[in-house]
Amino acid sequence: MDLSMASSASSGAATGILGLMAGFYGVMMVIYCVIILVALAGFVFWVWMLIDALSRKNYDHENDRLLWCLVVFLGSWLGALLYFFLIRQKKGSGMASSPPDTKTVKK
Repeated sequence: MDLSMASSASSGAATGILGLMAGFYGVMMVIYCVIILVALAGFVFWVWMLIDALSRKNYDHENDRLLWCLVVFLGSWLGALLYFFLIRQKKGSGMASSPPDTKTVKK
């Protein structure tokens, strides 16, 4: 009888350890998925800022396009964030032309 009790006790301990390991690996899988989603979102943001830097028409100086494209391309997500807050937010999208001024009236 002692042998069967020892066997069932070790079986219960093994089941508890396996359950704990499965829970740990489940949590790690969720963390990995979150990391992959954040990395994918960062990559999409980087590509969006690079395309915006290449297609923008209203830079202050003629070499600003090259400068910002290099900053975004070489700076990865940090360069994209710099471009977003220093250029894109300050000047708007820069893609559409402004509407004509309707306040001036010819007499």
